[in-house]
Amino acid sequence: MINENEILLKINPKIPLQITKDLISIPSYQEGEMEIKAIEYIANRFKKYQLDYDIFSWNGNKIGIVASIGEGKHSLILHSHLDTVPPADSKNWKHDPFLPYCSGDKLYGLGACDDKGSLASMLSTFESFIPIASKFNGKLILMAVGGEERGGLGTQAAIKRGYKAEAVILGEATSLEPKFAHKGVLRLEITTKGSSAHASMPREGINAILYMSKLIPKLDKLALAVEKENEIYTGNASMAITTIKGGTALNMIPDTCSISIDRRMVPGQTEEMIAEKIEQVLKEYKLENPAINIEMKKIRCTRPAITELSEPITKLVLRVVGEEFGKKIIPTGLKACCDMTFLRNEGNMPVVIIGPGDIGMAHKKNEYVDIESLYKASRIYGKIAIEWLSRK
Repeated sequence: MINENEILLKINPKIPLQITKDLISIPSYQEGEMEIKAIEYIANRFKKYQLDYDIFSWNGNKIGIVASIGEGKHSLILHSHLDTVPPADSKNWKHDPFLPYCSGDKLYGLGACDDKGSLASMLSTFESFIPIASKFNGKLILMAVGGEERGGLGTQAAIKRGYKAEAVILGEATSLEPKFAHKGVLRLEITTKGSSAHASMPREGINAILYMSKLIPKLDKLALAVEKENEIYTGNASMAITTIKGGTALNMIPDTCSISIDRRMVPGQTEEMIAEKIEQVLKEYKLENPAINIEMKKIRCTRPAITELSEPITKLVLRVVGEEFGKKIIPTGLKACCDMTFLRNEGNMPVVIIGPGDIGMAHKKNEYVDIESLYKASRIYGKIAIEWLSRK
């Protein structure tokens, strides 16, 4: 029989902080050698426990590590990513982004909240359970992946390798608030194509920039309608024009002009239904302006994801977090995308997102995580794992 309090007391509050510091000290914003060093750091920790692990690759580069403890009927994955975005200009940081620095109740460094704090808390919990894993009625799996910031490459590789469980706890910065859904994103490029001419004779050409300038208000009108589309957990959908480029010389009429569109999807929306509405705007504009050619190209699509409140893992997390903070937890969703899209949509596993740190600090200079939240995250992960793996 598992004594929950006895096990949770073994989680040393200093360990998640030290692991976070160690991980921050390892630059991992680029595939190849950078991510490998972070993977090797985790592998070396497993070696101290004589624990078997699997390091897997994507396109020839090592991109993730998985280990498991316990056996039995049930299974749970603790999942987090070990890569970061590249650092903003280090001159704008108060301290070197790769030299972890504690000030007051905060730990500063690149990846502190996105996502090395979550990974450190999960690793701390996982290691504390190694001595008593034989008491579990199931398997606890630690999955640390790279390539998340480059499109979820590590998670996709893990799924293709066949890793699966009854449920997944996904570590991302949520201020320890559980999230049960996230938005998706469809990124498109729209190009108007005219014909070039000497700028001294503009009417001899077809100005692609001019035609694009008339198309943009029509797309913005669609964007206003899109913002009224709402989902209970993730809020409103959105559509924004994020880049524009056109022209090649100061004395030439431009024959091409391109814009990028960032279309955020809420659960229940699909790439096809969104593309159809945009294509309808382009079709109508083309009928009004037959002289111009218009092309639309998909750059990337990440599907939204949702885990229903009826799932056992959802009910368990809501109760555990509610007990930890002494209040009723209101289910919400994440506005950004994360690896849940692959774990839920391709892996067909129920996923709950929860982790230390404020997502508002992600991808910013002077990134930090609240130190106390690292230990609280370890406790929450521990409680969830104990209850999930103690079931008959």
